[in-house]
Amino acid sequence: MRLEYNFRELKSSDFSFYKALHDEVLRDYVEAIWGWDDGVQAKMVGDEFEASRAKVIQAEGVDIGFVQIDDNKDHLFISQLWIKPSHQNQGIGTDIVQNVMRDAKAMGKHVRLYVLKTNRAQRLYDRLGFIQYGEDEGDYYMKHEMQNVAE
Repeated sequence: MRLEYNFRELKSSDFSFYKALHDEVLRDYVEAIWGWDDGVQAKMVGDEFEASRAKVIQAEGVDIGFVQIDDNKDHLFISQLWIKPSHQNQGIGTDIVQNVMRDAKAMGKHVRLYVLKTNRAQRLYDRLGFIQYGEDEGDYYMKHEMQNVAE
């Protein structure tokens, strides 16, 4: 049974949860590539939060993550999808990505994202038909062409 979830708007009071979740979800992946620097990460998280248009993901009335989808000219970009480890592998991330794929197809757009090379979420994106179209030191850039979106 898939865990039910919903979204709510991000508020300034969400910063400490945002920072804590960033550290919890990404620390091991970032550390494996570049090493972890608390100061660098704190500044980056502060800058990201100020610019964020993310929505808070809730399950059973509890904040469990963040998602941000940017609507670009020819694609939707999943710029953020963080889910607390305690709520991962319950179908939430898959459902969110599949919904973005359906929305993109209805709009005649593709879906793009990037994922840290060390992040096991790559398996999810591979399973959903994303293909790698580029990379840099730490990330794979992936896309899902609209003709591949399941009906």
